[in-house]
Amino acid sequence: MNTILHNRELGVDTSARSIDQGRSHARSHLQGSFPILVVIAASLILALPAIRFGLPFGHDAVEHLSWYRCFAAQLWSGEAYPHWLLGMNSGLGSPDLFVYGPLPYYAAALFRIFGLGPARELGISIWVALCLSGLAAYVWLRDVVAGRTAPTVTAVLYMVIPYHLKTDLYTRSALAEFWAFVWMPLILYFMRRLIRERTASALAGLAVSYTFLLATHLFTALLFSPIVLLYAGFYAQEWDGRFKSLTRVGFGLVLGTGLCAAYLLPALAFQKYISPYKLIESRPELYIFDRFFLFSHAMSSDPFIATLSWLTAWTTLVAVGAFAVAYTTKSKGLRRESLFWAAVAAASVSMMLPFSSFVWRMVPQLRAIQFPWRCNTLLALSTTILAGLAVASFLENRGRQKTAVGVCTLVLIVGWAIPAWRSMANQHHWVKENESYSQDYLITAWARWTNPRLLTPPGVQEIAHQGGDANILPDNGSALITKWAPRAIDFHLLSEAQTSVTVKQFYFPGWTAVLASGRGLRLSPSPDGLIRINLPAGYNEVHLSLPRGRVEISGIAISSIAGLLVVLLLGRGLRFSMRA
Repeated sequence: MNTILHNRELGVDTSARSIDQGRSHARSHLQGSFPILVVIAASLILALPAIRFGLPFGHDAVEHLSWYRCFAAQLWSGEAYPHWLLGMNSGLGSPDLFVYGPLPYYAAALFRIFGLGPARELGISIWVALCLSGLAAYVWLRDVVAGRTAPTVTAVLYMVIPYHLKTDLYTRSALAEFWAFVWMPLILYFMRRLIRERTASALAGLAVSYTFLLATHLFTALLFSPIVLLYAGFYAQEWDGRFKSLTRVGFGLVLGTGLCAAYLLPALAFQKYISPYKLIESRPELYIFDRFFLFSHAMSSDPFIATLSWLTAWTTLVAVGAFAVAYTTKSKGLRRESLFWAAVAAASVSMMLPFSSFVWRMVPQLRAIQFPWRCNTLLALSTTILAGLAVASFLENRGRQKTAVGVCTLVLIVGWAIPAWRSMANQHHWVKENESYSQDYLITAWARWTNPRLLTPPGVQEIAHQGGDANILPDNGSALITKWAPRAIDFHLLSEAQTSVTVKQFYFPGWTAVLASGRGLRLSPSPDGLIRINLPAGYNEVHLSLPRGRVEISGIAISSIAGLLVVLLLGRGLRFSMRA
């Protein structure tokens, strides 16, 4: 009888212990998920106007909507990577996606299945980008500072920094640069892991995240890549370890570049035809770099520059206050970390001010960036990590001076809500569903053979409507179109004499035309910049195409090889983790 009672009591104790363990596990799981829930909730609030109204009506909104409508239509029609956008320029086509990063449009196209419309699809993708940027910042900061409080607070801060939220999203609608904020923290996270752990998975993660940055916004990649290498050298402690760490990180970046070759090789090859320098020459008032320094004479004539100048100064003050608090930490490693990012912040601010113009002139590659104030991306990143270090330092120990500086910095951060709220409150529906958006601001960078007067609205529309609705305009005879697709047009033409025909697609290097017999035909630009083909007399079956050249094929091959190597690295990492 005593044995039975003892067993019952033991069962009750075991059951109670199991319940306590279950509650403890659930509480631990909830605590682990709390930062993620905070970031998601904050991103929903901050991106609510974009979710509700779609792509914000900013500086680049029409261009992004135009590109995306064509890109998504061709993608969902079965073209894996649309380069030539058939519907751009009122149906005359555009090669812009040979050089412009496609990743943000792939992300938005995922939501086409819901039938939301192009503007709303871009709006949802904006929320995804904002949420992912916060989560990426949390992952990176969690690797730098201990605990969950500091990474969670600064992950939200990363999303609300004025240049990220107000300027890039609600003022400029700079979709690609906005998406770039997702990848920078991930690159730094995997770089730290690679130096510290030397694992195959960290190498693969670095390569993939760097690929995504390249395929998103090359200008941000150009600014950010030196910071990665400098940080790798800084993070490694010993010289021997520093050299090996730099080698590993360098290999990861090279692997990421190879993985992105399907986009990058055509972009570099076609740059001579779609040159940012040509764009600057054709529209110096809009793109020449020395007109866009902060706190310059441009402030008096450009409200955007004036606003951005003061917002940048505001962010700089936050970075200074955060550094003052962060540097008081007891951890020598975190003090060194704060010094590095304070230097990055200082260099970023310096490069946006007029006295740095000599640097921009000495380094020609910088001129392609067009706007010195783009260095705000690095200022936003460094301000975020400095704030995270400051929170960690404040939680570690508190003093009167530290508290006073921290409170002042917090007040400055809370003040960011004012410009953010004004920008969010001004959003509205602006897309006219029946209007065909096809504006191409890069056209003066690539259509060098055309009268510049015809390359601005309504010039392009006038060209598109010449000859009525017909897309083939023969000098004599009659034409019948049998195929009209991106990069491939087939038509038949019957003419009693040798003739010429104009095809309503813009001329661009790479277009070829052949007869059914295989005989090549001569192409040239018409006075309006359209494709002009000389044809012999009689009945002709013409195949006009923009075939994949060696550069595109080589890019696909290199990306495939690099992708296979990344898969092998991930597989190796998985095997080692399973053995452990």
